[in-house]
Order: sequence, then structure tokens, then C-alpha cells
Amino acid sequence: MRITIDLVKNSNTGKKYRSDMHSKLNNLLDQLSNYLAHRKGLIPFIGILLVLLNGLFQFIPNAGWLVNKNILLHLGIIIAVLGIMLAQAL
Repeated sequence: MRITIDLVKNSNTGKKYRSDMHSKLNNLLDQLSNYLAHRKGLIPFIGILLVLLNGLFQFIPNAGWLVNKNILLHLGIIIAVLGIMLAQAL
């Protein structure tokens, strides 16, 4: 299966650019970057909440694979570390 992306020629500059998908992705990343730039501690806080939630699930007897594999613990640590690195970059 081959996926092609149509390039659209800009009538003002004559340059080719990716159409709708490229501009939507750029807008999404710009909005996300602006949102997170003012809330630098939000991503590490979410990671810490996942770690604490994993600790609470340890006391629930029928939590199943979620407790056995410590998914929230691992995911929370990864998100917290990435959030700290992003906070320094933003």
C-alpha cells in the first residue's frame, strides 16, 4: 500500500507545500507548545499522579494485570522524565 501526499502550489510565492494535513498538524503543535509553555509543571505532575495512582491500585484486590505489571508506575515515570526535559526546553 502506498500513501501519497499531494503538494499544492501556492499562487503567491509559487512554492509547493503540503496541503491540509500539514497545516493542521502545525497548528496543533503550535497550540500545544503555547499551552505547555505557560504550564511547565503539568506533564511532570501528571506523571507523579500516575505513580501515586499505581500505589493506590496495589491495595485493590482484583486490579489484575494493571497491578501485576505496574503499567501506571512505568508510564508515570516516563511521562514525568519527559515532562521535566520538555519544561527545560520550553
